[in-house]
Amino acid sequence: MNNNHPLLPALKKITWLRETPASIPGLLLIIPRSLRGLHVDLGKLSSNAKDQESFLSAVRELLNGLFTDAPLIEKLAISCSGPELLYLGPKLLHIGPISELRRLRRLDLFGTIMDLEFLHFLSVHGFHALTIHPPAITLASGFTATKTLNGFQTLNSLSLGGDLQQLTQLFTIISPPLLSNLSIRMVGLAKVTDSAQFLSILGQKLAPSLHRIFLLITPFAVNAEAQSSVVEICRPLLGLRNLVSFEFIVPQTRIAFPDYELPDVAKAWPNATKIALNFWHGPVMPSVHSLIHFALHCPQLKVLELPHFNLNTLPGREEYPVLSHGLTRLTLGHNKCNVPRPKDLAEFLDCLFPELSIPACRANGIGADWELVFDSLATYQFARKYEMVRVG
Repeated sequence: MNNNHPLLPALKKITWLRETPASIPGLLLIIPRSLRGLHVDLGKLSSNAKDQESFLSAVRELLNGLFTDAPLIEKLAISCSGPELLYLGPKLLHIGPISELRRLRRLDLFGTIMDLEFLHFLSVHGFHALTIHPPAITLASGFTATKTLNGFQTLNSLSLGGDLQQLTQLFTIISPPLLSNLSIRMVGLAKVTDSAQFLSILGQKLAPSLHRIFLLITPFAVNAEAQSSVVEICRPLLGLRNLVSFEFIVPQTRIAFPDYELPDVAKAWPNATKIALNFWHGPVMPSVHSLIHFALHCPQLKVLELPHFNLNTLPGREEYPVLSHGLTRLTLGHNKCNVPRPKDLAEFLDCLFPELSIPACRANGIGADWELVFDSLATYQFARKYEMVRVG
């Protein structure tokens, strides 16, 4: 302390990385009462019993000290890792000290174990945002979904990670009425179609308030054969009419996305500003002409990320629609696939999406053919602006 004052009296936010158990309470010497955000990274847990007890004692001292030394904290994150996590995890979450932080509105947990008692605490505390990430929260052994928790009345943002069974159990008993933003990272599936029941629960419970979904599904192994189709998998979510952002990511998995499904996807979310579908394409790729459905049915769309399209066939120039849509970022197959006719594709895209941001489209790296596409687009945009200036 500095004459009984914290060393950093104006500090509002800090991330603290533990080096030894003894260093944890030292954090209380630094933080001021005005602290608003704190991330404590407890590092890797030891397998030594003596070290474990010292570690847990230091964590308890820290959590108890926060109530008196930093009572104004609004955002708290706790993370840890290691092979002893499953044993020590339940002992790390002390409801008492955390519940005394009356202004706490965001809690991020990485590497802790949750039981029904702690879940009940989360539901009634009045949180606006919760993050519970893998290998973070795992419902403790013996957890059973015996009743519905009617809390989470103020919850606006929820980010979860876990296996299919745990997440299905959790959403069976919770129904946040004001939830607007949902991020799910799901593991433990043999194939992506196993998520059907879980997605059905989401569609039934969250339709009125949900505006943004991020859904990452990681199967056990590579699925080289196309499994079902986008609409068949995501059908329960197509009824979420208020969505403004939908991101659906399934690594190393082939999913069919035929032409006739694109209108269903585009019409599902008329208010969308972002639609991102990321997976391996199926044996039949949609035609680039199908992009017109997004231009027609998603007037607010700004970001569109889709898997590979069939770029071999373009409509005749007399069929190019002139829609003047406001899309600013377009990604097709990461913009690295082959383009047989780059200039023709650029002309077609310019008719649909004349406001594409060339730097944004190039931001994550692109293939050589796409360099030609965007060079041509830049030329069309420049010529159009020059003509407007000349006429004006």
